[in-house]
Amino acid sequence: VSFNFVIIYHLDIYKMQEEYSKLPWYTAKDTGFIDESSLKSQSSTYKILHGTLHKVFSSDSEDDDGGKGTQKEMQSLADSFEKQQKLKRAHYIPAYFMENKIKFGKTSSLSKNQQELYMQLKVKQSLTECEMKQFELLHTKLIKERYEFTTFVRSKCALRQDRYMFLNLDIKKFVEELWQHKLNQVVHSPATYESLRMVPLVYSDNKRPIVMKMEKTLLELGSIPYVIWPKFNNVVTVDTDYGRMIKNFPPKSMHPEHPKVKLHKEQVSKDKNAEKLAVNNDADIVICANALKHIADNHGPSFDRSWDICVSVRECTDPDTGASRKVVFVDKPLPPRTLTTGDKNHWYYRIGVKPILCHSRHPKAFRFHRMQNYDTRLLEAKEVKNDSKCNVGSLKRKHEDDEKLIDLSDTDNDIKCKEKSMDTNSEWTLPPMRSNVSYRLWKMYKDNYNKDEQKGDFLKGDHTNREIKLIVRCKTDGYEKDDSFVYVVPKIEYQTEFGAERVSKSELTQQWMSLFVRPQTMLCRVRLNICTSEVIMIEKLSPQELTQESVQLDNSPVSPVLGNVYNILLSLVDLTNGNYLVSHTPQSGAFVNLRYYTRTGRYNLHDKYKVNPFADPENDIFLWNEIDYRITTPYQQAFSRVPGTFPPAVK
Repeated sequence: VSFNFVIIYHLDIYKMQEEYSKLPWYTAKDTGFIDESSLKSQSSTYKILHGTLHKVFSSDSEDDDGGKGTQKEMQSLADSFEKQQKLKRAHYIPAYFMENKIKFGKTSSLSKNQQELYMQLKVKQSLTECEMKQFELLHTKLIKERYEFTTFVRSKCALRQDRYMFLNLDIKKFVEELWQHKLNQVVHSPATYESLRMVPLVYSDNKRPIVMKMEKTLLELGSIPYVIWPKFNNVVTVDTDYGRMIKNFPPKSMHPEHPKVKLHKEQVSKDKNAEKLAVNNDADIVICANALKHIADNHGPSFDRSWDICVSVRECTDPDTGASRKVVFVDKPLPPRTLTTGDKNHWYYRIGVKPILCHSRHPKAFRFHRMQNYDTRLLEAKEVKNDSKCNVGSLKRKHEDDEKLIDLSDTDNDIKCKEKSMDTNSEWTLPPMRSNVSYRLWKMYKDNYNKDEQKGDFLKGDHTNREIKLIVRCKTDGYEKDDSFVYVVPKIEYQTEFGAERVSKSELTQQWMSLFVRPQTMLCRVRLNICTSEVIMIEKLSPQELTQESVQLDNSPVSPVLGNVYNILLSLVDLTNGNYLVSHTPQSGAFVNLRYYTRTGRYNLHDKYKVNPFADPENDIFLWNEIDYRITTPYQQAFSRVPGTFPPAVK
């Protein structure tokens, strides 16, 4: 067996040698890894060296034979992406969010087309009979859905209470420092008081409503910032940086002893202008707009607002005319004793939102020193040295460069040099730069109150129908054109993905009162996202529109609050000279406590305001505000979504 195996093995070797010798040893072999045709069509290096590489994102590239389809597809994709980016930049939507991230659980009873139709009919000025039927039919469907949507939003809010507890650290630091300085001001008020009487807050004479009528503007001083409305091409946010805010709005400058305190921040009882104007116009009361807001903002049945207002009654004499009169001075309300997280946010944004619109360094911002409808024989303001900085008789100043805008962060040294002064010998106390104040004379009286009734009540000793003359001091946030002024307030939004929140009755009352004492003024309500400080939208409302909003939301107008103001002011007119304190707490209900100052008083005001502003606030257990279905947000407008509805079904 071994012998046969050896023979077979040698035969196999012999055959292999013959096959090997038959190979074409003298033929040239291909030494490349791939052939030349593959190299030309596949190798990027070859294409770069020979100038045939495709330029995918360039329109002037030359296509080769093997990739025309791919080249066109890539070019189309690049162009499409570029168009989308431009479209996104051109159509910025405030508070945009991904709707599919929210688990709504159901879809709207209206289709996408029906929602678009409803939105179109809603804003149309005049509807035909057919369109009116369509609108009513769609609105009927919405009533039930909005009830379900409200329940859904409320349940979601219960899981997102952290939003209501959100407080930026810089905001917290700024507000607490400001609050501390405000609390320190209380030591300048008399300390001890005794109770004098309880004054009813609610006005009960429904047959004769209270009328508050402006007689004339007595004096206007200072400079008014020019208003520029954001165009919302990009994100607009409120600055929340502590360093910049403390530089632009230092809390120390708001202290009454600070040399540069703004005139409208000074207490009315220390305002020399107010004293002189009151004597020469036979005014009974001088009050600031802030005090009027607090007195008016008390609503039943809870009457849960708390405030303290110092009152000073004294005999005033004008050194120029020798006229003398007893005048009641109602100061600004003292700072709050407690602040929730929401209160701190609102306090900050009330200050921080104004620089977005009101530009005090714009060329159109002007200084004025004006009196209207005033007897110049009694009070004659002296001329100002710099006429270009002080226009008499006109609040409108034209400027050639309407588009020029000076950055708020720039230094104001040049402006200080230019505006540094008006006549120091002027008889009026002038406010500092970029501040303003105005004094207007008003009358408050009962409507439909004839002279016979007035005479009869006087003989009976009934003074509840007395006419009150008061001077209201206030400031203006900004102006536009044609003597149109604005008053800026923030509206913090906690549920931007579901819509705009309703304005509370307290907010409506204060906003309405603020506009009422500022003629020719519009409300500028800035809605912003609490988490990002992004401005969502800006509403511009007149006093009439605010009244209509109050009727729609609460089924009652705001004007009856003038009766509350009349009741309180009437109780102050006949007080003897001295210092008083008007206080309201939830415990006092529909009454306010009127106290008089005495050294041996048992009520110590200073002790009540020994508050730690840096302590953690006490917040409510559950916070939620209903969505206002009348307001259409920019997101809802962009996607034709009806407020208060679920997303339409996707086919």
